[in-house]
Amino acid sequence: MLLPPPGWQTATYLEFPARCPRTGATAGLTVAVPLAMLEDLEKWGPSHKFWDAWLLPEALENPVVILEGLNRTGYDTGLCYSCVPAYRLLDEKTRIKPPPLKVFLTYVVSRDGREVVLDWEWRFTDLNRRGYPTHWQRDYTRQLWPPPMSSPSI
Repeated sequence: MLLPPPGWQTATYLEFPARCPRTGATAGLTVAVPLAMLEDLEKWGPSHKFWDAWLLPEALENPVVILEGLNRTGYDTGLCYSCVPAYRLLDEKTRIKPPPLKVFLTYVVSRDGREVVLDWEWRFTDLNRRGYPTHWQRDYTRQLWPPPMSSPSI
């Protein structure tokens, strides 16, 4: 086995640009995905979860909405990026339509001074708010981006 030269580091994360949840800017924020997580999914599955990981860049850069507060102990500052991808991968050569009436969610948390993807999944869409997950008002603390419209004062 050949060892790398001294001082050489292997990458432990893939980093993707992400929309800033506070300002909506599309530059300046990166989110890391642990390579070990992706390698484990590729090796052990489930395979659909591995292939869905290819949607992470789109979800992080072009979400419909960014929600904060995962309503779980210790994750009150966690983020949920929700998007409606144009396609889903079945394998490395096959693109299919995304599941009907579903949105793709990416969960991001702060760890060790960086923003890191915790998980991703498909969830049914809110039929009254395209691109929002069902029960978003219950499952998350607040909407960060786009800024929610304030109700008119009476």
